[in-house]
Amino acid sequence: MFSSFTETQTLSLCRHHLVKGYIHKSVDTDVIIEASKIVMAGGTWYNKEQQEEIKKLMNLPKNALLTSREKDVAWLGKQGVSREEIAKELNISVNTVDTHLQNIFQKLDIKSMREL
Repeated sequence: MFSSFTETQTLSLCRHHLVKGYIHKSVDTDVIIEASKIVMAGGTWYNKEQQEEIKKLMNLPKNALLTSREKDVAWLGKQGVSREEIAKELNISVNTVDTHLQNIFQKLDIKSMREL
């Protein structure tokens, strides 16, 4: 992952099984080349400045990354409640439910509500 963002939400994307490294856009070209070689050889590489936070994020339970509203949507979805019923229960639109579900799927690295 190549990014200029260092907030927790961005760094949490490093938990995804396809992400093998994090390079901050401010690093020198030599570092980018070195990191790319390591990742292409099957290793992982993370900026030194973000390594500790990424390590902590990797060790958190998956649901710890969810906002309280995402947890509400996930819990209702796990109970088999439809998107429309979730929207009504939480007094939000179906589009907002869909946005929360997209965020949940991304953060938990799942593809459907059945995996909750």
